[in-house]
Amino acid sequence: MIRSKLETIRNKDYVEPGDISSLMSFFDVPKGADDIRMVYDGTKSGLNDSLWAPWFPLPTVECLIRAVEPGYVMADNDVGEMFHNFILNDDLRKYCGLDVSQYFGYDGSNTNKLWLRWNRLAMGLRSSPHGAVQGMLVAQEVILGNRNCPHNIFRWKSVRLNLPGSIGYDPSLSWVAKVRADGVVAADTFIYVDDVRCSAPTHNEAWLASQRVSSILGYLGLQDASRKRREPEEQPGAWTGSVVWTSKGVVTVSTTAEKWSKTRSHLKWIQDNYICPEGLDNKKMKSIRGFLVYVSRTYPSIVPYLKGIHATIDSWRSGRSSDGWKFKSCLKRKRESEKHQHNTEDIDLDPIWFDARFGLNTSTHLEPDRVKPVPRLKKDLESLMYLTSSVEPPLRVVRMQKTARVVYGFGDASKTGFGSSIKFKDDEMIWRHGQWRLEEEYKQNNPEKDWSLIEESSSNYRELRNLVEALEECFECGRLDNTEVFMFTDNSTAEAAYFKGTSSSELLFDLVLRLRKIEMSGKCIIRLIHVAGTRMIWQGTDGLSRGDYGSGVMAGESMTSYIPLDASASERSSLCVPWILSWCDFRSEENGQVPIKILGKEDWFSTLNVPGVYIWVPPPAAADVVVENMAKEIHKRPTSMHIFLCPRLMTAYWQRMLRKTTDLVLYIPVGSIIWGIDQHEPLILAISFPLSKSRPWKYGGTSQSEHERRLLSTMLKEDFDRARFVLRELSIRTWSMASL
Repeated sequence: MIRSKLETIRNKDYVEPGDISSLMSFFDVPKGADDIRMVYDGTKSGLNDSLWAPWFPLPTVECLIRAVEPGYVMADNDVGEMFHNFILNDDLRKYCGLDVSQYFGYDGSNTNKLWLRWNRLAMGLRSSPHGAVQGMLVAQEVILGNRNCPHNIFRWKSVRLNLPGSIGYDPSLSWVAKVRADGVVAADTFIYVDDVRCSAPTHNEAWLASQRVSSILGYLGLQDASRKRREPEEQPGAWTGSVVWTSKGVVTVSTTAEKWSKTRSHLKWIQDNYICPEGLDNKKMKSIRGFLVYVSRTYPSIVPYLKGIHATIDSWRSGRSSDGWKFKSCLKRKRESEKHQHNTEDIDLDPIWFDARFGLNTSTHLEPDRVKPVPRLKKDLESLMYLTSSVEPPLRVVRMQKTARVVYGFGDASKTGFGSSIKFKDDEMIWRHGQWRLEEEYKQNNPEKDWSLIEESSSNYRELRNLVEALEECFECGRLDNTEVFMFTDNSTAEAAYFKGTSSSELLFDLVLRLRKIEMSGKCIIRLIHVAGTRMIWQGTDGLSRGDYGSGVMAGESMTSYIPLDASASERSSLCVPWILSWCDFRSEENGQVPIKILGKEDWFSTLNVPGVYIWVPPPAAADVVVENMAKEIHKRPTSMHIFLCPRLMTAYWQRMLRKTTDLVLYIPVGSIIWGIDQHEPLILAISFPLSKSRPWKYGGTSQSEHERRLLSTMLKEDFDRARFVLRELSIRTWSMASL
């Protein structure tokens, strides 16, 4: 079987004779029941350590969901021999040799030794995924073609923004979509490595889209594996690990029957071995955790119930209670102690690591083969077994129906009081306020504990608890049925905990779980969004926690006027873009006529094939789409400079990818020259510089970039005008070092 695989790459001229300085090892791994897959390893020879490739994004199921409506049809194409479609750089070939002598009649003599070298990207090279996906992104541009051509199946006229906070927001529609002249969401195509998914409004258009993909791949010399093509249908198979269906008038997401069955069997294994005296197999538990995290991308509701598995796997570590929770004050003392310790061999004997009051466990540096289940694992396991009790994978509705209502609310808590205001349809306003009785209530509800958690009085706990109780009251009386709820808080920890579905704090975790249970009812979608404390005061809810009932919405103002999720930085301040142009317009005889373009919403999906400076200024609710498309452009053509500017709102949806994609992230404070004190949240400025033609290749992540980030952060607060000159100098320097 190995010989057959090697003959294939020889016959197709993927390998060639030539000068060879270094050999790669290779081995086979099972592929199904009766086939193998060859892996060519560039690690053992040291080749991969000498290669570098930047981080790049891959599309998620969310990208596909935005482009489909109920009744849409999807078809699949597959690229054959993905990596082998793309040419390997000439300078690299001599280090990618293969000794295939033993498979082709080698008799032990040096004269019959058969060495070949790769001329195509090979599985096992560090740079192969980056290069192959980059090539497919360029191929995707050709497939999509001219959007204005009336005969193009992928034609579209404009970008429809249906953003929360705007007048007429419809929760049944995607927030950002390419639409045709007739108002229909356009056909589209998405490529996940070698899996191509086409979407279209009708069955015939889906066939045409799939046909165009096939023909253009052939035209470009890329292999179309026609045997793997799937017919257009409303209920296609999996793509990126998730199954998207558009039948029965709704768009739903699920997983495959195989993965669902595997999920249930994994949970059954934990249940069967839970009472094992020796504990649970650590390696097996890690494997199960990885798989369940993968499944949780399709079913976010199971995320909170994975906490017991996480805590069990890490229960052997020091600085954790008997329930598996980190004890923060102990860990803080541990870190302080480590600063003064040079000998770490006896660190586990340090008394700071153990405190009998909190049930902290001592441990060794060696990770055990078996781990003891923490108490909460049993309860979490029961919940997971209940959620996965159906034989078939459940369907998760990703958007509300057309009859759904939109609900906006604010919640705030002070040390002594709390308040919330929630606006429903027809200007109905529900508000609540009161005084805390935290310590007394905690002792009554937890008589078994003889000590009080310090988090009980933390602002994080009070803020999130106030929001949870406000929504629970509305849910119990049926006000949240068929609604999409946007709740705003001035506590960023609450937003992060809910978005991730979990928290390292036991109290915050329980509150997140209560919110998830509301959403798991299937009656509503909850979105928790962080805003500035000054906005909370301006909106009026901050006053409720202190007994003031006469400001903001409580005085009759419109709720949507306080939530500018649909407004970009340039729409809120006319000074933002001119300020950016004042330092990024570095055209000169030395640098040439560098094109500079401010991208409108139609440009977000256009081809930016000319090296230049591109400025992205999206509304916060559309920033996730913009960051995804900007990351794709950076991957395709790393010779351009990209500047991103957006108010600090809904950052949980897009900030993580933004930081991975760009080289420099700065905050422009409120009250600055371009961003007034009335804007409340600061601006996030992110810059991606061109890749350099010399080490270290990428500006981001270097000590120089960290130094200049700190310098600029200080300047933006204290000497705003001077920061402009530093940014200009930095832009000129990185542009002059750009690769050709």
